[in-house]
Amino acid sequence: MSSRRLLSASVLAGLIGLLGAVPVTRAVADSTGPTTTVSSSPTSDPTAIPGGGLGEVTESWGLAPGDIKHPDAIGSRSDLSYLANAGTKIDDAITLYNYGTVDMTFRVYATDAIDNAQGKFDLLGAGDKPTDVGSWVKLVQNLITVPAHHRATIPFTLTIPADARPGDHPGGIVAGNDVPGIGPGGKAIVVERRTGTRLNVRVNGGVNGSLRADLAITDLHTAYHQPLNPLNGSATVRFRVVNRGNVRLGGRARVSVSGLLGLGKHTVTLPAVADVLPGQGINVTATVDHVVAAVLTHTEVRLVPDPAGDAGVAKTSTVTNDVFTPPWGLALVLLIVLFALAAVRAYRKHRRAGRSAASPATPTVGETAP
Repeated sequence: MSSRRLLSASVLAGLIGLLGAVPVTRAVADSTGPTTTVSSSPTSDPTAIPGGGLGEVTESWGLAPGDIKHPDAIGSRSDLSYLANAGTKIDDAITLYNYGTVDMTFRVYATDAIDNAQGKFDLLGAGDKPTDVGSWVKLVQNLITVPAHHRATIPFTLTIPADARPGDHPGGIVAGNDVPGIGPGGKAIVVERRTGTRLNVRVNGGVNGSLRADLAITDLHTAYHQPLNPLNGSATVRFRVVNRGNVRLGGRARVSVSGLLGLGKHTVTLPAVADVLPGQGINVTATVDHVVAAVLTHTEVRLVPDPAGDAGVAKTSTVTNDVFTPPWGLALVLLIVLFALAAVRAYRKHRRAGRSAASPATPTVGETAP
């Protein structure tokens, strides 16, 4: 990303999401290309804007689906969702709201969605080139200045490729604003603050394939933690939920841990897994308590996918593994007991030998006792 580091703070607003009306020092955005100042309508009464006191600089904005036919109208959609065939061209618009007390310049662009490390919906960074739905969007303009307390509607065209795979193509349209910052070692950096609206295109099944729901478990690993009490151990179970289909899909996982022949079985039902994006996966960790160290511990993870609608019924995924869990704590206690018993026995034997050495010898016949 050349010499700049772009910090993505994605706040994916359903309706008109704000980055928060927190007073900040005004800075000049580091932008490339011409900046277009648009003539737009006011957002609301300026006195109603949080932090809009006299002389106070507030930067706050939001982005939501717009109305291409009525640019001044307030949209009622929570996101940009489309169901269409491959090869379809769609015209739509977004509306950018400047709730702040100063004019602001924004870089507006579309990009692809990802599941981040926390398993949450996120978007690619500004420096990452989209290869899916983000590359299908062409905005009328990408760099725009919106006056304080005004909004601007930006038309765009979404062109679905003729060879697009069927299923869900998640992404988002983002409005970012750059401010200078200080990075490691005191180096000057550019920090991008951004908010946006979700974008999802579901391509109907056809000549390119059909809709398919497939959620599975991979990379199951069990780590047993054994205390001195072999009846009260715990197990940390880690696995990955991957979407091998082409539609967004969630589900609910249940983790069971037991000893030989199912003895001492404990089951934990985990919180529902949110929508996993096609071709991606999320890592899940579960802790099961009161697990007995019964030489061999058996783990089973069962994942029941959510209903998939037109994509059909996804099969339940079950994965198991076994971990060697000898009762080391009990063995250590027994070893200590055996060592103590051996020490006591040796001590008693030593005392008897000492008493025997100290006792006077019994005289034999013909000998004179001293």
